[in-house]
Amino acid sequence: MQGGTHVNGLRQGLLDAMREFCEYRNILPRGVKLSAEDIWDRCAYVLSVKMQDPQFAGQTKERLSSRQCAAFVSGVVKDAFILWLNQNVQAAELLAEMAISSAQRRMRAA
Repeated sequence: MQGGTHVNGLRQGLLDAMREFCEYRNILPRGVKLSAEDIWDRCAYVLSVKMQDPQFAGQTKERLSSRQCAAFVSGVVKDAFILWLNQNVQAAELLAEMAISSAQRRMRAA
């Protein structure tokens, strides 16, 4: 499969959790706003979603397009990732630093 709403949900969940972690820990520099690309840059994942009556985009059915899937995956990922971030603060701060560095590079390039 080539992306789809489940992948969008994963990206959004990771982003929301990292933003919340950075905000709570007050580690995001002023004027820096994290985007999904800042976190997604070095992300490797396996994502499997099973659902009743999935909807697919296009004739070849390569992309999941079920709308409710994005919100569900985002919520599950955010909850699990924010829990992991707060239980593994040293590793989480390293991940946050990588995301912040990526955001700063992106902003300088713009």
